[in-house]
Amino acid sequence: MAGIDKTYVINWNDYHQIQEWCKSVGTVTDKYGNTFNPLEFIAEYTQDEFQESIDYQITRLLERYNNGDLRYQYEEGYLTIEEYNNIPNEPEKHIGGLCIWNTPTYFDLWLIRNCPLNIIKERLEEQYGKDGCEEIRNHKSYYDTFQRNGLGRNITAPLSNKHCRLSYKNSSDRNKKGKKMRWTNIYIELPEIKINIGNGREFPDKCTMYSDDIDKWLYYTERCIYSTYSSSSMFSVDGFMSQKSIYRKLQKWNLPKDTQVSITYNWEYEDEPYTYYIENKFNIKKK
Repeated sequence: MAGIDKTYVINWNDYHQIQEWCKSVGTVTDKYGNTFNPLEFIAEYTQDEFQESIDYQITRLLERYNNGDLRYQYEEGYLTIEEYNNIPNEPEKHIGGLCIWNTPTYFDLWLIRNCPLNIIKERLEEQYGKDGCEEIRNHKSYYDTFQRNGLGRNITAPLSNKHCRLSYKNSSDRNKKGKKMRWTNIYIELPEIKINIGNGREFPDKCTMYSDDIDKWLYYTERCIYSTYSSSSMFSVDGFMSQKSIYRKLQKWNLPKDTQVSITYNWEYEDEPYTYYIENKFNIKKK
């Protein structure tokens, strides 16, 4: 996760308050079907560990200040000269603090809707904006209004031998016998859609991530609201899938029309490199 998803705390009492609130919440299920315990996300520190880290950060800050290493902060306009000169008096305002958690989007959405603590509210408003948080609380954000246009289980695909071709690594492979099917790989390329992110702005969304947990191909926006998803861009089977089996899979996945599909069969010959039997690409159409 990027640093934007992290929350830093300087004061032990703030950290302890967040920790105790997480303990009081217990296990929850959000509107997207994710089940989790907020306490799972929080980093654990004792009070001594927390304070030692803060003290160390302040010590290093003052050392750099006394050595003149921080002059660039007012020379380049990050601080006024008054703010710079005030660093020794209020050093805690100029340190990072401790990272208490690095949160995924689905947990952020739940926090925006449920967390009463001001320190968390303020941090999430920095990340999503006040208007964005208000939309999320009212279930009017693009995470909640997202729809796949053109969904349909009644799809047809040209799964027949005339659409296949056999590809060899070298010409001598053509005469080999006893080849054994090892993998069936299905690659999906979802059609690009536009997501309305407010203020007349649109976000082009196109993703090819398959989720093992929910057996579904996801757009990026959808991935943000699920707790787990695969990083793979293909569905793999250890062994052979007939074309009828693949067709049933495509229907079950309920893919948008114009989704591009390609199927690769990997063959194994003794201990030598694979040869490949490749299904040509085709687009899913409505019947």
